[in-house]
Amino acid sequence: MVGGFRAVNPMTSKDIEHVVASFRQYLGIAKGKPINTLNLIERVLPDLLSDYTFCVLPDEDMPGMDGLTATGGDLTIYLSETTYVALCSGSLNAIITAAHELGHLILHSQQSPAFARRTHDDERVDPEWQADRFAEMWLMPRDGVERCRSARHVAAKYGVTDEMAEKRFLEVKHIEIQGELF
Repeated sequence: MVGGFRAVNPMTSKDIEHVVASFRQYLGIAKGKPINTLNLIERVLPDLLSDYTFCVLPDEDMPGMDGLTATGGDLTIYLSETTYVALCSGSLNAIITAAHELGHLILHSQQSPAFARRTHDDERVDPEWQADRFAEMWLMPRDGVERCRSARHVAAKYGVTDEMAEKRFLEVKHIEIQGELF
């Protein structure tokens, strides 16, 4: 047990990037193209995965949570009603939440982690860190960011915050940061 939860298989940022690229290729998504994550989780995945369900729950059934992904047995992404309505309206926070939950589905469906809490021991085994990285890479794919001239261009192309775009732009453009890149 690490930090009070059963850790998932370790993955580096590079490992996660490979999974994102492979999944985009499997779905037939053109390189660098922005994705409609709502359409994917609500309409596309149910046709692709027979054991997948998308469910919107009343906020009172998800106290303190925007989203949740069940990967043991049937695969289900749950979003709170508030998050779903915001996602339908194009809210960036809701889009990030949906992409994060998609990360859990794709990265952890063959594993059985317990309810996760963040750990400072080794982020590579932290399912929340992995899902966060998946979301960043899903929303801003490497091959698209490589073609951007600046972080501002990344933000405009993918509809993310300037801070997210700057972080991803620097990572993709291989500017050295202490330790493992992000």
